[in-house]
Amino acid sequence: MRQQQTLAGCLKADGPGRLHEVSVSARRCWLDHPAGLKSDSPYRPVPLAGLADELDGLSAADYGVDRTVAELSDPKIYLFHKVRANDTLGKIAKRYYGDAARADELLAANRDSLQAASEISAGGTIMVPLPVITPEKAPA
Repeated sequence: MRQQQTLAGCLKADGPGRLHEVSVSARRCWLDHPAGLKSDSPYRPVPLAGLADELDGLSAADYGVDRTVAELSDPKIYLFHKVRANDTLGKIAKRYYGDAARADELLAANRDSLQAASEISAGGTIMVPLPVITPEKAPA
């Protein structure tokens, strides 16, 4: 008779014991305003209760959940760039700011969807905080 293997022995029933074990997505949901969530109530799953104080102490700005819909759609604050094949945050920063070293600013502005610069992909959209060199005047 074949033995069945289960994941039960691999799962932690009591949830994560340390903050680094909590996914970035779960951290964002924890910090997000209930109006920004599908359930319209705070995201407080029981397995994360043991880390509530640490999660409450995180900076919403670091996870991109501190911006309102009005801010995100205001063309005076952000412009949206459609990522093309072979784009990098450095190339995009060079195009809009004239300085590839400002790629970190793009990463920070897109923290809600990117955890690392390598996560951008062709066809996606990233927010570019203003002011920028206008695309028509940007260096190639």
